[in-house]
Amino acid sequence: MAYDPEIDRSKSMFQPDLTIHPYFRSLNEDYKRSGYDRGHLAAAGNHRRNQKAMDETFFLTNISPQVGKGFNRDKWNDLEKHVRKLARNSLNVYVLTGPLYLPKMEPDGKSYVKYRVCCSFPINNQYILRSLVKTMLRFRLISSKLL
Repeated sequence: MAYDPEIDRSKSMFQPDLTIHPYFRSLNEDYKRSGYDRGHLAAAGNHRRNQKAMDETFFLTNISPQVGKGFNRDKWNDLEKHVRKLARNSLNVYVLTGPLYLPKMEPDGKSYVKYRVCCSFPINNQYILRSLVKTMLRFRLISSKLL
């Protein structure tokens, strides 16, 4: 694909996905003062066919909270560049992205998955359900674009 200077990520804005019920919808305010970047799951740089394709990567259903310095702006960005290089040089490259929740052994000898909630939404079972639904929707969005 030829480089087109008219397709520019600075023209894109992070936005809520209005196809998601408001109760489950992520908002930009969820990230305000959270300490996390809005990290793309399907990289914006991989969708340079046209401005609309680029813009669609900025829906918050394609976003996961990511540590900024050292990860989203550094190592994750390096990984995205590496994947683009693989895709240019290979017939088939399949990329699946999503949040990773690592288990940690607790004093009772059992492993649990715990993570810090980054958003301003109340921390209760409703938030956990909302987070799970958003994760499932992101996976559906990304996998449908691959097929």
